[in-house]
This record gives sequence, C-alpha cells and structure tokens, in this order.
Amino acid sequence: MGLAVMLSLRCDDSSNTVFSRVECFAESCGIRELTLGVKGLLDCARWCRTDASCIGVSAGHTTTPGGGWDDDVEGDCYIHRDCNDVSKDCSSFTGVSGLYYNLTGTEPVVATILNKCQNGGTWDETSNQCSCVGSWAGLRCERYLRNCSELIELGFGIGEHLVQIQPEFSDHPARIVCDIQKKSINTYVAKSTGDFEGDKTWEEYENGFFNDINNFWIGLKNLHLLFHTEKNRMVYAANFSTGLLWRSYPEFYVGNSSTNYELTAGRGTFYRKGNATLGEGGRLLDCFTFASGMPFSTHDAEHCNCVPKTCASRAGAGWWFSDCDIRCNPLARKYENRRQSYAEDRIHLDNLNLYDSTYAENFQYVSLSFRKRAD
Repeated sequence: MGLAVMLSLRCDDSSNTVFSRVECFAESCGIRELTLGVKGLLDCARWCRTDASCIGVSAGHTTTPGGGWDDDVEGDCYIHRDCNDVSKDCSSFTGVSGLYYNLTGTEPVVATILNKCQNGGTWDETSNQCSCVGSWAGLRCERYLRNCSELIELGFGIGEHLVQIQPEFSDHPARIVCDIQKKSINTYVAKSTGDFEGDKTWEEYENGFFNDINNFWIGLKNLHLLFHTEKNRMVYAANFSTGLLWRSYPEFYVGNSSTNYELTAGRGTFYRKGNATLGEGGRLLDCFTFASGMPFSTHDAEHCNCVPKTCASRAGAGWWFSDCDIRCNPLARKYENRRQSYAEDRIHLDNLNLYDSTYAENFQYVSLSFRKRAD
C-alpha cells in the first residue's frame, strides 16, 4: 500500500492540528461519511477536530458512479473513520479510491498518516504497513487472527504456535494451537489429556474454553465459522508415548446454531505410527461416521437420539452422541487408576480401553485438528 503526501492543510491559524493530503486506496480508507451542512476543506477539518473517531477529511465528489474522486476545496465534507470503529457500519464505505486529507497531528509524517498501528504493532517504512505481533493482524493490527493460515502471511515459522483467533463474523475469540509444517497447516480445535472437567454447560461448549496447551476446546460457534463447508479434512488422533493412532476424514463440517451444530462426516481412514507396544490389534475405530447427522449435546442441552435423553449427563462431557451406547467420549476425564473398572463418565476412544494398562500407561492426549495444504 503506497502513500503519497502532496500538501498539508492547517485547520486554522491558532491550531496545531495538521492534515496531510495522501493517496487513498479503497481497502484502507475505512468509512467515508457525508457531513451535512458543512462545506469546504477548512470547515471540514474543523469539524473533524470535534470527533474523536475522525482520522481524516475530504471535500469533493465522485465524477461517475463507482469512479474516481474529484477533489474540490469547496465541495461537500466527508469524514473518514476506521473500519474497526464499532459505532459505525463499515458497509457504508463506497470503496472509491481517491485523495483525502488525513489527520496527522503536528507532524505530517508518512509513518503516522494512515496506519496507526495498534496492539503493539510497529510501522514498517520499507513495506509501508504495520508489522503486527502476537495474535494480532489487519491493516493496523486491530483484530485477532482469523485462522491459522494467516500465521504464514505474518512470518511465523515451522512448529506449534499457541495463538488467539477470532474468525470473521465471530463474537468470541478462542485460544488454540496452530501447527505449521512444510506442506501443511494444522488447526487444533480440541485437545484433551483427560485432566480437566469436561462436564461443562452448553454456553461453555458454544464459546469454547482453555485450560492449557493440551486441554482446550475452540467452541462450537468458531468451529462452525471456520469449518462449515464439506471439504475440510479433519484428523482425529490418539497420541501415545510409543506411537500415534489416527483417522483422517476428508469431508467434515459442522452446522450452525439453528441445527445445534449438527455434525456431517464421511468415512475416515485409519493410520498408525509407532511400535507394537500399542497392541497388535490396536485400531482406533470410527467416532464420527455413526454420529453424522446428530446435533451436539451437553448435560443441560441433551439432543441425543435416545430415551431418556441423558447421554451427555451420563458421559460427563459434551459430544455428538447418537445414542446411549457411549463408545466415544474423548472430552471426559481420564481414569484415575490404570486398572479401574469401566465407567461411562470417563474418556473413551472406540476400541481402545484406556482403563487397560496396555494403553493407559502410554496415553498422552486425544486431539481434533483440521489439515490444510500450505500454499
């Protein structure tokens, strides 16, 4: 994004407020709002000084609908605001590129003209944009990352990164793990060692929760917003100190709140990595295909296909329960003792008896992640 300072405009003789004329591109203008009853650049600049959300002014009109900007000193007054000003509707911006006078204080310095970096971001004079840090992104580092793919654009290297994301249209950010590899980007939406209490409310499962880097849930709202199309590859994995068992689902998506986040999943393919200490017959069976078409359930919002509707209450955790045969319960607590008797309200991964010492001694965590090819 280029900026070209052409001249400066001082609000009045006694003011230190300076406006510098810059070239403005549609993606960086923010909101341009007509101020009725105000004419000319000088009066427009004075008006801007009274509005804390104003970042610049222009006076003129478009020559043709959707066309360029005809700068006119005596024309109509337009106030410019950032798109992250929540009191204004960003859709009101017409998307017309042109020229305007941007509020710069007492020094019309290019580095502060249009991009006022937020949340610890710094201005990069070489690229003429903000350099964001942590989980922040956007033109002015004004928002959270929308997905794990943005990490590559921001220069994050190979490895796991604990970040905060907030998908577009989401009202609730979530802390998750993004794993960047040479050929793929993995978005971990859930991890559980069985060391936290999974018997949470519907609201908690909707918004998500975070205990630590190995125990978190992204939330049903964000899960839908990130993965609501049918072409998402989901990996369901059981991690052991001696190896890895996983299933890959090439088609997996989650409905919206009106469906109670109904699950749709194709058949998963089984893979394993590691030695025989996991058991020669140790296969991680399918936990999703038989639950396809089912809404999510919690103890205070039971939607299972069973009578009585008590699956989540009995399981001690939320999940897409299809019936009351609780074969899969990955978000429940782990068994306290290696040889404890079977209990419904403990972590279950179909075909792996985690109360049996064969698996319990080596079990680390279960995870759900979405895999995307790195561009």
